[in-house]
Amino acid sequence: MDEFKLWKLLQAERDTAAGLAMWLGWQLGLQAQEMIALTWEQVDFQEDVLHLPDRDVPLTSAVRRILEEEHGRRGPEEDPHVLLTEQSRKPLDLPRLSRLTRAALIRGGLERVSLRDLRRDDGRDMEDEQILQRALERGVISRGDVSELLGLSKTATYSRLRRLTEHGKLIRVGGKYYLPGTVVPPEKHREAILGYLAEAGFAYRQDIVDLLHIQPKQCTLVLHRMVEEGTLVQLGQKYYLPEREERKAE
Repeated sequence: MDEFKLWKLLQAERDTAAGLAMWLGWQLGLQAQEMIALTWEQVDFQEDVLHLPDRDVPLTSAVRRILEEEHGRRGPEEDPHVLLTEQSRKPLDLPRLSRLTRAALIRGGLERVSLRDLRRDDGRDMEDEQILQRALERGVISRGDVSELLGLSKTATYSRLRRLTEHGKLIRVGGKYYLPGTVVPPEKHREAILGYLAEAGFAYRQDIVDLLHIQPKQCTLVLHRMVEEGTLVQLGQKYYLPEREERKAE
């Protein structure tokens, strides 16, 4: 995450519901559900703390100032929720909060970041561990598995898996994700297959599946691409190096 871009965005959006939500996530680690449920009764300016149902969250000086400014703009008859829609002045729901923050992040040049990614607390680390544990148990994990496991949207799921992949905690092969050391990375598929065939002479698909430790359908795509490129030759169910196949034909 480009924290300079994020800081500029937070300053630009500080007077909006999206900006306030991003501050609450980035500096206090609040979850989206906690944000939309937050009321002014839970904001304790005297003690500099938010009183959530399951814990108290200390306010940072920056978040305190923004909350004080927002509270000062509120009329006495307005809804007591901290996050309100701009026009109707009604409490935000999760879909609306997601759309608003997503639009703001895109405006700030952070289109690959989600509201959940801003959370700086142990919650996200615990969710990451759940993903990695599921990958360990099953050998492979998909976006659908993660979405079901954590209750994330498609966009949030992709963002989470992309981050884990960029940090080297998962390896992506097509639409599947594996733990490092359990699979040959995509950038080494060609080298591994060519090396195997140079020694063995030919291979069946299952031989390459066992070599790369990927699923058969993924292996079929890899082999098909190499055949189309002319890197491999397929005869029936066997795969050869081009020069091996030519010598065999002679």
